[in-house]
Amino acid sequence: MKPGECKLGSEAKDSISGFKGVVVCISTWLNGCERIAVQPKKLTADGKPVEVHTFDCQDIELVKPPKQTKTRKTGGDRENEKQSHSDPERRTK
Repeated sequence: MKPGECKLGSEAKDSISGFKGVVVCISTWLNGCERIAVQPKKLTADGKPVEVHTFDCQDIELVKPPKQTKTRKTGGDRENEKQSHSDPERRTK
């Protein structure tokens, strides 16, 4: 895969080791190297998540693109909210 093609949430596989999982991190280093962190969906025998492994983007093959999710604003109606620190009537003396 070329740098910039991989997206968070994609299912990917390392072409060398066969390690397969979900892309949980994409990092770009100062020298331009792009590394992809992949975490398997399966758990270990004792029920713990398998550790994340990191690979060069050139070694990663896309198995399945990420699911499209609907985005929504969170945090309430901040634009119309009065803030006590900026409202002189609400300040205490």
